[in-house]
Amino acid sequence: MNIQPLSESTEMYLKAMAELSDHEVVAIARLAEHLNVTPVSANEMVRRLSDQGLMAHTPYKGVMLTGKGQAVASNVIRRQRLWEVFLYKHLKIEWAHLYELACSLEHATAPEVTEALAIFLGNPTTCPRGNPIPAADGSYKPLNGIPLSEVAIGEQVQVLAVNATATDVLKYLFERGVIPGCVLTVVESEPLQGALTLRLDGEEIVLGLSLTKFVIVKSKSVPRGKHQMSEPTQLHLLKPGQKAIITHIGGATALRRRFIEMGIVKGETILVERHAPLGDPMEYFIKGYHLALRKEEAAFIKVTLNGDGNG
Repeated sequence: MNIQPLSESTEMYLKAMAELSDHEVVAIARLAEHLNVTPVSANEMVRRLSDQGLMAHTPYKGVMLTGKGQAVASNVIRRQRLWEVFLYKHLKIEWAHLYELACSLEHATAPEVTEALAIFLGNPTTCPRGNPIPAADGSYKPLNGIPLSEVAIGEQVQVLAVNATATDVLKYLFERGVIPGCVLTVVESEPLQGALTLRLDGEEIVLGLSLTKFVIVKSKSVPRGKHQMSEPTQLHLLKPGQKAIITHIGGATALRRRFIEMGIVKGETILVERHAPLGDPMEYFIKGYHLALRKEEAAFIKVTLNGDGNG
């Protein structure tokens, strides 16, 4: 694709539009925030790019890329993500710094260098952050995933990509092991758009909801009827013979401490053995031993069942 040279600022605006939205309208204020410029500056640049046929501006709604603008944006993203691969694979640059460093190279890369780089790298289709690299004609295979923020409690997912661009955000996620390929389980979600508690490699981590929107995931493939998780329910509602995974422990501090002392912690599997003749207490099996809980105690424990209902 023969793309005429444009100014660095023009390329930055078009690339930012492509990063923020896929063929949809973006508010100018959001574009300004993403680029860390004033709304006045963003409005002026949008007007100029609209005059050049690179953007289409709808008053009081926002802007979107035209076909011409999308072609330029895809070309810039191709250069930038190819450089990410080179920096990561051949120069061993730290993952969290790839985007920032690649951005400094993308604007000074001639078309013949871009294509030579692609051949040298073996024509990769994704960058180290997991995002698709557009082909020379601008086409690419979109990610078939959803933001981590939309995943249900108890579901196990695999990270496809991290589409954050800020180095501090990328470093924060990297230090916690949230990178493409890792497997996460959503353990708990705080109310009112609060943080998510996740299990990764046997440990729990907590991410704010705004961070989880940058993490694109897909459901972890498992055999039908095995390890597929149901919606959370309360432990006292299970029937004898059912097995579940503990996802949340409530109650007063003293009660929660007692639960922990009995081995009742998030992530553990618990089996309902039987009810007492009068229905209370209920007997359970966890971590190799038997215990009894009253229904009013078990009601503070949330669990998710395996897909077959009995483990």
